[in-house]
Amino acid sequence: MKKRPTDSGWNVEGALGLLRATIDPYLWEQGQELYRRGAVEDVQMAADGTIQVQVLDPRDARRFFVTVEKDSSGRVVARCKCPYRLGGACRHQVVSLEYLRAVSQGTATSPGSPQASPAQPAVERGAAVASPTVPEVTPTGPALYRLFAEDGKLGGVSTRPDGSLLRVVLQTLGSLKTPHRLGLQLFTGTGWTEVRTADVERWTARGEAGVHPRDRRLASLLVAGGQLQREVDSETLAALLAALASSDALVDRGGRSLEVSL
Repeated sequence: MKKRPTDSGWNVEGALGLLRATIDPYLWEQGQELYRRGAVEDVQMAADGTIQVQVLDPRDARRFFVTVEKDSSGRVVARCKCPYRLGGACRHQVVSLEYLRAVSQGTATSPGSPQASPAQPAVERGAAVASPTVPEVTPTGPALYRLFAEDGKLGGVSTRPDGSLLRVVLQTLGSLKTPHRLGLQLFTGTGWTEVRTADVERWTARGEAGVHPRDRRLASLLVAGGQLQREVDSETLAALLAALASSDALVDRGGRSLEVSL
């Protein structure tokens, strides 16, 4: 009979160590940042004894479900079917295991809330840790990529030096008759990730500080009809350039800053 996650001996620490040793370093850091920003929306125990962790990601409007279970040898593994895997590993797996480790250590907060930075392992790598008991908490709603604690203070997450979080990528420059193709990216503390959903303010709200003025302006110009616009006309482009003047928040497809002077 398959053991349930409430049984002892679930080596979450070992699973994290193995994942860190095999995952691309950039994906690992991105997973750590997502975890700190409260990307876990829900945690449930499945009927078959596995743990289902629901993780949110600004690149996709879908929720990703990570299954944490034991394989035939008793090793704890995290599986995700997202399209962003590299070599079978993704940042959603990092988020899920970090959250379950925090649960086992009694330091996890409610799903959807910013998490404390992961502590250094207090046990020898490979040693078993306390069994992750699913916390009995109610998800706090669509708190996707929540960056700041409710008191308005930074929740251990970095912004850019000027406090902003967004930049525009100029993909293709059109003409007066053809649209200009753009992308929108979100700063994640260690790099940038593409934004593909329209609820931009969900990820850029800074507690009592509110949304950075330039980020608010960019969102107002690029979101229309509940959709994030990937193509804009020349009038909208001119308004975007005005908002981006004297900043480094406009880049080309290679991530190189494009100077905007008006």
